[in-house]
Parts: sequence; structure tokens; C-alpha cells
Amino acid sequence: MALQNRTNSRHPAQKHRDRRGYRGPTPTARILALNPALWLDGCRPAFSDAAGTTIAAVGDPVALWPDQSGQARNATQSAAAARPARTATGLNFDSVDDFLSTPLLMPDRVTILLIYQNAATGTLIGTANVLQRSAGVWPDANITYIPASIYAQRQATFCWDYIDDIYKIYGQGALLASETATARSNTAAAIDVGRGFNEFVGGEVQEVLIFARVLSDLERMTIEKILAAKHGIAR
Repeated sequence: MALQNRTNSRHPAQKHRDRRGYRGPTPTARILALNPALWLDGCRPAFSDAAGTTIAAVGDPVALWPDQSGQARNATQSAAAARPARTATGLNFDSVDDFLSTPLLMPDRVTILLIYQNAATGTLIGTANVLQRSAGVWPDANITYIPASIYAQRQATFCWDYIDDIYKIYGQGALLASETATARSNTAAAIDVGRGFNEFVGGEVQEVLIFARVLSDLERMTIEKILAAKHGIAR
């Protein structure tokens, strides 16, 4: 597959100088050092064909959103009618049938970091079947560990532990909800972007970072700050 992956000319391992003159790893290198399981970045090219040869222009349907983690877990959609549209900063999902599939199964322990905007309903990240393990964002009132306030955010972090049944949600760095629960499905399922339990999101997804473990507070806050600065999100 002739998949193009145009990146910044600076190598990820090169040193980065911040405004104070500090020289250290680039933000990209700091993220990669934590070994993400999946990384979809709206600032990088997405493709209008499944082969990854034609870069999608703004407004074009997206068939392939390349994984930047190095794990080659690209998000794809084979059905033309279900492809989200490219925007200047991410992908826009129509709340009707748009979604992308990934080969990544929801881990036993997982941290999901999302950047999005104009999302008012539906599932940003999830799985297709209610009987399968999911860490989706959806507004159903009976799902007590998903606060409705999440839709007012642009940045969300989900720390799910399906082994010890501990669930935490952060919005723009602040803890929004925390729950210890037992009635959670223990069947892993492949992760979709823009869909969960057949509830489709309406809005723009700009970045998705998934780690196959629960990050430490320091790690989580470091990545949240990197993403907030990148996307101009006040904290």
C-alpha cells in the first residue's frame, strides 16, 4: 500500500526549544515515548482512497485516517456513504452514519484522549455492540459515568480500568466524573471513531490518542497540556 505520511521535517527525536530556551524532546517525541496504541492526528494528511495515495482536501470524504503511533492501526471506512468529511483541522461526522473502524481492540486498561468541537450528541469513541466493552462518549441518562457536560468541552480524557472497574473522565484537565462500578462488559471489541452502540456522533473530531494502559496523573497531564497548546484550548 502506497501510504503517504507527510510529517514535519524535524525528526521526532530532535531537541525542541520552548519559549524559555529549554531544549528537550519535541512534543511528538514525548507522546511517542509513552508508546501509544493508536494516534489519529487531524493536523496530518488524511486520504480519500483506501490505498492512501490521494490526500483528502477540505470537504472530501475520508476513507483512511493514518495511525501516527507506528502501530499501523489506520482508521478506515470502505463504504463511501459512511465516510466523514475532511476539515481544515480534523474530520467532520454527520451524526447519521459516518464512522471509521480501527483494528485496535479495547484494552483491559485504557486511556483515551480526544480533541473535538461542535459535538452535541452521539458517540465519539466506542464499539458497535452494546454487549461489548466500550469506552464511548454517549448521552444516555442511564450511563451514569458519562456526564452530559462532556459535550461542552473540546478536550476529554477517559481512564477506564475494566479489571478493577474504575472509571474517570477529565474535561480540559479537570476531573468531571469518577465511578467504581461492576456491571461492565468484559468482552473486548474493536474501536470505532464516530460510532458506539450504533449512536453516531455529529461534530468534528480533531485528534485521538489511545494508550493500552491507564496513564499516571503526571503522564496524563503532560499529554493534555501538549494537546491543549497544539489546539489552542484554554485550561
